[in-house]
Amino acid sequence: MEGYQIVNILLTNRDHSMWSGGDSNKINHYMAHLPHLGHKVGYTYDVEDDWSNWDIIHTFHLGHEFSYKFYLEAVRTEKPFVISPIYFPNQSNPIPYRADMVEYASAIAFLSEGEKEAVKGIYVDDEGWELIEEKAFIVPNGIDPIYATKGKKYTHPGCPNEDYILCVGRIDARKNQHLLAQACMEEDIPLLLVGEASYTPESDSINALMKTTPLIWHEPAAPPEKLVEAYRGAKVLACPSTLEMWPNVVAEGGLAGCNLVVSSGSMTFTDFPDVEVCEPNLASIRVAIRAAYDKPRRNTPEPFTQFTWERAAKELNNLYEEVLSNG
Repeated sequence: MEGYQIVNILLTNRDHSMWSGGDSNKINHYMAHLPHLGHKVGYTYDVEDDWSNWDIIHTFHLGHEFSYKFYLEAVRTEKPFVISPIYFPNQSNPIPYRADMVEYASAIAFLSEGEKEAVKGIYVDDEGWELIEEKAFIVPNGIDPIYATKGKKYTHPGCPNEDYILCVGRIDARKNQHLLAQACMEEDIPLLLVGEASYTPESDSINALMKTTPLIWHEPAAPPEKLVEAYRGAKVLACPSTLEMWPNVVAEGGLAGCNLVVSSGSMTFTDFPDVEVCEPNLASIRVAIRAAYDKPRRNTPEPFTQFTWERAAKELNNLYEEVLSNG
C-alpha cells in the first residue's frame, strides 16, 4: 500500500487451542488489519519454526515462560524484537527473565500509560526506567463498532425493564463477580453475569445466591449477537476486578452507552468522564453500583469511538517502521 513500508511480521504467542482470551482476540484483529497496510503477517506458537523470512518478531505476554523462549530465539537469529507485555504480576517468568526481554526489545507496545507504570516495577533504578521510556509506544486495543449499534435488547429474566447491571467475563476470583453479586442482592439491583463458570468457591457463592433471588442471573456463554443485546439492555456495566490492564468490556459497555463502574485496580479508564471508581471490596462496590444505577443512562458512545482496530494497526505500523529505521 502506498505510503507504508511493507514489513514481514511474525506474531508469537501460546497455543490458542489451549484457551482463548484477550490476547487471542488482539492477535486475530492484528492479523486481519495489518495486511491492509501492505504487511505480511504470520503467527506461530512453535519456537522451532523457520524465522529467516521475517523482519520483526512480535511476542505477547512479558510474564510467561513461552515468551522467554521466543525472546531467546530472537536473540539467536538477531531479529528485531517487539513486546506487547499484557502485564500481570506473579506470572511464571522470573523477574530477571522479564528484565532481559525488556532490555533486548526494540520496542514495547503498552496498552496504556497505566500498564507502562506497572512494568516500571520490573526495575529498581532510574536507568532501567529510562530504558523503558525510550522504547515505549502506547497502542490501545480496538473495539468492534457493533456495540454502538441500535437494535434488539436482552431482557433480564428477573427484571422486565432495562434497569440491570451487566458484568462480562469468566467467573474468576480476580474479577470479583461474587462480591458484585452480593452487592447487587443487598442493593436490590438485578445483575446479569455473562461468562464461563469455574469450579471455584466464587462460583459456588454465586450459585448459592441465585437460588435465593431472581435478581442474580448467569449466562455461561453468549454468542456475539446475544452479547451485543446484553450491552444494549444494560443500564450499568460493572468491572470490579482486583486488576485489569485494559478491560475491553468497559470500552464495549461505554460504546454501548452504559453507565460504568471500574475498580481502582484497572490500569485504564479510571480517569474517564462519568466513571464510578470503586475499591475491589464489597462495601465500595455497593457504593459505586448504587451511584451508577441511580444516574440516567449515558446513552452515548463517546469517548470510546476513538478505540478502533484500524487505529491500533496504524499505531503498530508506526512502531514497526521506527524499529526498522533504527536498525
